[in-house]
Amino acid sequence: MRVVALGMVLCGLAFISASDRSFGQQDLRQQPKPPRTLENLIEEPAAEVPPAKEAVANADLLAVPPESEVAATINLIRDAYSNEYKGEPSVLMKTLKSAADQTDDAVRKFALLQEAEKEAVSSGDLSQAFEFLEKRGSLFKIDVQQSSIALIKEFTNPTGEMRKKLIEKLLQLSRTAFEADQVPFAKEAVELSLVLAEKQFKKTKGDGLDLRNELLALRNEALALQKDISQRSELFGDYEKALATLKKADAGACEREHTVVGRYLCFAKDDWKEGVAYLAKGEAGSLQEAAAQEVLQKSEGKKLPKDLLAVASVWWKLSEKPVRAKTSLSDRDLGELEKIREHSSSLYLEALPNLIDPIDRALATKRSTSPKASGPIFRKPINSIGLELVSIPKGTFLMGEGVGAVRVTLTKPFLLGKYEVTQGQWKNVMSLEPWVGQKGVQIGDDIAASYVHWDGATEFCKRLTDIDHKNGNLPAGESYRLPTEAEWEYACRAGTKTAFSFGDDPKQLDQYGWFDGNAKKVGQGFAHKVGLLKPNPAGLFDMHGNVWEWCSDWHGNALSGGTDPVGPNGGSLRVNRGGGWWFKPDGCRSAFHGGYDPAGRLQDLGFRVARSQSVH
Repeated sequence: MRVVALGMVLCGLAFISASDRSFGQQDLRQQPKPPRTLENLIEEPAAEVPPAKEAVANADLLAVPPESEVAATINLIRDAYSNEYKGEPSVLMKTLKSAADQTDDAVRKFALLQEAEKEAVSSGDLSQAFEFLEKRGSLFKIDVQQSSIALIKEFTNPTGEMRKKLIEKLLQLSRTAFEADQVPFAKEAVELSLVLAEKQFKKTKGDGLDLRNELLALRNEALALQKDISQRSELFGDYEKALATLKKADAGACEREHTVVGRYLCFAKDDWKEGVAYLAKGEAGSLQEAAAQEVLQKSEGKKLPKDLLAVASVWWKLSEKPVRAKTSLSDRDLGELEKIREHSSSLYLEALPNLIDPIDRALATKRSTSPKASGPIFRKPINSIGLELVSIPKGTFLMGEGVGAVRVTLTKPFLLGKYEVTQGQWKNVMSLEPWVGQKGVQIGDDIAASYVHWDGATEFCKRLTDIDHKNGNLPAGESYRLPTEAEWEYACRAGTKTAFSFGDDPKQLDQYGWFDGNAKKVGQGFAHKVGLLKPNPAGLFDMHGNVWEWCSDWHGNALSGGTDPVGPNGGSLRVNRGGGWWFKPDGCRSAFHGGYDPAGRLQDLGFRVARSQSVH
């Protein structure tokens, strides 16, 4: 077996420079060999993983009876309870359940429960149907997961309310499977929930507003869960293979497999206790180095708080190193860095009670209380009023379309509101409700604010800046503002070159934005709750439709190109972008260049805020 060297060579995270060999710690390879090796200090994970609870329980279950016997028994059941079949479904289901509870005959028990389940489906009782299915699953060796999918598919042409219940059940099944590492089924269940949501969304004309919003919220929930499942799926396949290898081979020699298993446990399962032990025996690199130091510190002997503080610092520096190097990172990379930061924070918290040095205590206090709010990991900051921002990188793009298009280069990253400013956020800052008593308005804290003129939008940004400066949520010298027109289109496109951020087909707009076709023409002529529809590739919601959004530029006939353009020096109109619920799809295109009187207010005119991003 290999004696694990505590090197600082990058391997675990491919985006950390391989030439970086120190985080300010001593190179332990130059120290005298400790009396015990790391191999002996790390508890070897069991080669044989104990069988899952489901597998143990399954050994005591009854075999599923032959289909022919079940079918024959069902005919007898229908003859025996012919009167009940003609009566109330609830009475029949109760009778069948009672008969199933009383009989010791396996075939009859199976057939009675299956009939009761079928009757529950016919009567539209989803809860009762699953109760009977779960009862069968507790007695017989059936595939409960696949039977659940089949049961839900039996509800043909459900109403909007029933479809909502089906989607909720599928999401519940998917989450449960996801938490149990049953990734393939979790993926199947969430995908079916999205199919049901999309079908219902096309039928929303007959639904009430509350039901429609609930269905859209469920679809967004399903999309978020699908993304999580997809990210875990990337690791899950390798994890299963690596785990199988570790069961068969000399575990100490399988460095890569230890790394794969450790990464999955830490980053996908948040199981750092088990995951760190695997990482410490993995491939030499920054992850292995940090994990090995943690294992050694926690293994035996006197656990000094100063030593734990040093381990926490190694993880902390590992979480910020790639950002300092200004490396381009994927969402998955950023997610792993955040998890490393959170783990580091937990170690600081563990060390804190026993630290004596006031400077050490101050450091541990700061890093244990707000692991995401400090340092370079700054993906989704939320300010004093809960206004979430998304980081938009610098870059170059073609602004506009056709002969009027211009090339624009944005030299600095910036932050942009994930959602349009809501009525609740506006009231919180401005203590005004300009939309009250106006036409084309529904009231609610989560609904996009409208009837806001340009001066009001800029004043909102100034006041929010003052609030966050006083609360310490905004660095000195930074401020909230309206985005420039170039920033707005760049963020809306998010790397796309099509008419909309989702493509060129306007028929898909009803999935991404509120416009006349899914709002005004169906009797819902008003701004909607933010974030109900799908986001653009940057994670920004309602960039197409809902309410037009003010930009900082004066409006000109020609677009302003070049480097960090801010528009004309003056004019009579201010730019607004994105289209609104009143307009046809053409007005909601990424490149549509609109303008309005800065003193004017409209029922479909609002804004979202921008902010320059700190450079660490």
